[in-house]
Amino acid sequence: MVVNGCPVYVFGNIKVADWRPERVRAVHILRDGKVVRRLSLRAIHDLPLDPDGYRILKL
Repeated sequence: MVVNGCPVYVFGNIKVADWRPERVRAVHILRDGKVVRRLSLRAIHDLPLDPDGYRILKL
């Protein structure tokens, strides 16, 4: 589940949560039905590329 993209502030100026979609760990990598990695869109974007332009994720 991806929550809305609004940051949460206490007393109007202390940020306590940042739910921007690119930072929410919405992609779960499973192995044998168990989550082994949780990735955000930002983390996927930052993965290294192979020569064909695919992202490389080592588990």
